[in-house]
Amino acid sequence: MRHAPLDDGCIQAGERVFYTRRNAEYIDTVRQHIDNLPKPLQLYFLAPLLVRASVHNNTAGIFKGFYKNRQGIGAFGGQAGQALKRIKGKITIPEPLFSEYECDVLVSKQNATDFAKNIGGSYDLVYMDPPY
Repeated sequence: MRHAPLDDGCIQAGERVFYTRRNAEYIDTVRQHIDNLPKPLQLYFLAPLLVRASVHNNTAGIFKGFYKNRQGIGAFGGQAGQALKRIKGKITIPEPLFSEYECDVLVSKQNATDFAKNIGGSYDLVYMDPPY
């Protein structure tokens, strides 16, 4: 647990406070279990874990540092105790939902505008990330 204090209620100087103790233990435990799954299934559990870990953390969005109080000691939500619901929210990962049906899938990596001009055919679902 290199990323959480020993006791969330009594954080000591020098402790890293990226996650609550519970969430850090959850991440470590689930990660070990994912490593024991067959390779083709691992991504269905690892991706949601990474997403949830990127939400329920004690940072402002980058992992260069965590929130601290005025004394420089880690503090959930920083001096003002902001975003505690997000930071202290329990990380869980949903069970993947697999379909018993097969379908054709098209994945393309290109400019969304160019793709839209040339796509042709009909599709049930299209997600395009537009140019910025």
